[in-house]
Amino acid sequence: MSIIPSPTPKADYLHCIKHTQLISVDLIIEINGSVLMGFRSNAPAFNTYFVPGGRVFKGESIEAAIERVSGNEIGVGLKKEMVRDKRSGTRISTHQRR
Repeated sequence: MSIIPSPTPKADYLHCIKHTQLISVDLIIEINGSVLMGFRSNAPAFNTYFVPGGRVFKGESIEAAIERVSGNEIGVGLKKEMVRDKRSGTRISTHQRR
């Protein structure tokens, strides 16, 4: 039996937020020495610049999450071979207030 990645039901998601660490991907996209950032006009990071990113769905690999998130955020699904993996245990803010 294979697991099909999907969003977690809201009640389960809220329970997880309360009791576990959540996994997400943030994409630092460098183009000619500059970093691609977006500007949020909605919650939770209203009025801030941000790097593209999002949570990893239950049953989804990091690579699949990167492809899905990049497709949703920038319109290009980045493949594993296009990405340098820089996993970090360091807390780095991915939002910057104006």
